[in-house]
Amino acid sequence: MAPIEQAMTLASAHGHAHDVDLIADYVEILVAAGHDARARDVAEAVPPASPDLPVAARARALVTDGQEGLALLDVACTAPDPFDAARGHLLLGRRLRRAGLRRRARTHLDEAAKIFDGLGAAAWASSARTELASRGAQTTRAPLAQLTAAELRIAVLVAEGRPTRDVAGLLFLSSKTVEFHLSSIYRKLGVANRTALAVYMSTQHR
Repeated sequence: MAPIEQAMTLASAHGHAHDVDLIADYVEILVAAGHDARARDVAEAVPPASPDLPVAARARALVTDGQEGLALLDVACTAPDPFDAARGHLLLGRRLRRAGLRRRARTHLDEAAKIFDGLGAAAWASSARTELASRGAQTTRAPLAQLTAAELRIAVLVAEGRPTRDVAGLLFLSSKTVEFHLSSIYRKLGVANRTALAVYMSTQHR
């Protein structure tokens, strides 16, 4: 947790402690890393009357279950910034898919992939398509769909050629944790090393 706390301390020192985008990203990283209790604490730091309501809603939705969480993600999808809106659609599609609401999930995941493609955000579009590929519980899961959210983020960054230390810094994890996830990624995708992972990931953008 130390790297995460250090990042937020640095943000606070530069006057960004209440930056809604920063908080939302921080909450998502905490949730992906399994730090749910800390994520809830951080989400509560979002200003109640935030001018960036859709992004604030996304931050709260990450730690809110049930219909309330879905309602918050509906708001997140209305973000005026296309990238933020697409992230809302991706999270909502993922939540709906896991709730068994596959038709509604597909609508949002398709929209997320379309927006990400338009923005040239190939890794994010791939994430949306991974969710689409795993919609049917009775079908064989695509390899990428077997990765957890944290593993997918690590796979994308490593495939870009980033060393373990850089990946750890970007995701606020320890190098040991990144290496642990990498071992799991290699096993699930059937690849032997970073080079093979990069080749594999390059075929998944479309």
